[in-house]
Amino acid sequence: MYWDIARNFLGREDEETAALVARDLAGLGSAYAEVINSAMANERLWFNAAVPVEVGDTDIAAIAMLAARRLGPQHRA
Repeated sequence: MYWDIARNFLGREDEETAALVARDLAGLGSAYAEVINSAMANERLWFNAAVPVEVGDTDIAAIAMLAARRLGPQHRA
């Protein structure tokens, strides 16, 4: 998915590109939700901050920031 997003960033700046990037971000968010829900299942590790997962996904946040900057507010997905 990361390569798809990068390819879209290098392409045109239109609504279709914004929709494709939004779709890929949604996919990344869904995958992250599965990982975090699985990590939260083990309450002992979760509440002791010993679970081997990032609580926030910086990749998703950074891609969303770059998409907003690159595609701008004029494009809505």
